[in-house]
Amino acid sequence: SDVRSFAPAASTMLPELAKDYVRKMVIRAGSGAKVMLVDAETKQYLSTVYSQSEVLKQEVFLVETIENEQVDKLLHMKAVCFLRPSYSSLRALCRHLRDPKFGEYHLFYTNTVRDSYLQDIAQADEQELVKQIHEYYADYMVLDSHLFSIPSGSFEGVGGGGRSASSSSAE
Repeated sequence: SDVRSFAPAASTMLPELAKDYVRKMVIRAGSGAKVMLVDAETKQYLSTVYSQSEVLKQEVFLVETIENEQVDKLLHMKAVCFLRPSYSSLRALCRHLRDPKFGEYHLFYTNTVRDSYLQDIAQADEQELVKQIHEYYADYMVLDSHLFSIPSGSFEGVGGGGRSASSSSAE
């Protein structure tokens, strides 16, 4: 077969894969109004694969950084948290869980989360608002259809658990 005939299909692979990760996060959170909480890197990731109107079509009415402590309480909304497994994201999430702004928290990490971070989340989640935790291996930035970049410090929170990417819950 001719390599050129294969190229168009391969050229859409990275953006579609990245978009699919986000789509799966939103679907797994279930129906209803949602806010997406992101950190600096995942906000950039999201903005490269989704337009605001595309995000709105998935019942995500607000995209906010996890570090923003000025968010109004919207307890009728579900928080879809798309975060890197970094210490700064962990601290911000734990602040949210101790003083919840949303009725549910669905956590999606871009890489492996340390067991100690999961323990911290469980301790902060006194009201049991965390409904699920997933590890998606999406710690890269899509630059175009055939080029990606790995942000510096991407492996800051990696290691320590050796768990698979399957879901676990913070109980």
